[in-house]
Amino acid sequence: MPKKQTTVLALKANQDLTYEQVRGFFELGTHDYKTARPSVTDQSGKITKRKTRVLPGSLLPKEIRDKWVGLEEGSIVETVTDTVRKSTSEILEPQVRYYISSLRYEAPNVEQVLHRAVRQHWTIENKGHWALDMAFNQDRLQCTNAQYLAGRTLLNKIALNFTTKIQTRLEEATGKAAPSKPIIRGTTQKDRGHAGRHERLHQNLKGATG
Repeated sequence: MPKKQTTVLALKANQDLTYEQVRGFFELGTHDYKTARPSVTDQSGKITKRKTRVLPGSLLPKEIRDKWVGLEEGSIVETVTDTVRKSTSEILEPQVRYYISSLRYEAPNVEQVLHRAVRQHWTIENKGHWALDMAFNQDRLQCTNAQYLAGRTLLNKIALNFTTKIQTRLEEATGKAAPSKPIIRGTTQKDRGHAGRHERLHQNLKGATG
């Protein structure tokens, strides 16, 4: 994590031992958590309650703390999302996610700050995540270097934005709809079809932007 920037990084199960270590501390239930006030939303036919608990990053083993700049004084975070369908009163399976953050555990109202930060993270994530994952296999990337991950994600977003602009210019030039989602590496027959259209899009770039 960059030294001069407060960072919140979502952990995934394939992320070395960090995910398992963080999850273990919250599941043990032997520490005093800083607990944020739950937030409740009522939209899209669902009632959603989000809860956040925070522990100090210093609990993690030294070999893990050393991998993430700022985690020594930072925080580890657990969020639990409970959802009920209003039409049927069906209770959906809770979604549990884990994060690490360079935000100091001793910072004022750290639990509320991280609660809001995680909600903002998923608002942004849900908007662009699908396209980034399909175009660049972003979810399959296994890496523990936060600075590399941040740089790689930034480059992916730049490439995605550039491709979107190409699509717009192509549509304006040809009057035909361009592929709605750029797919660079197709794994299924359907995806390979998308990839072929993506390649043809680039072949038409000169004519569309000239």
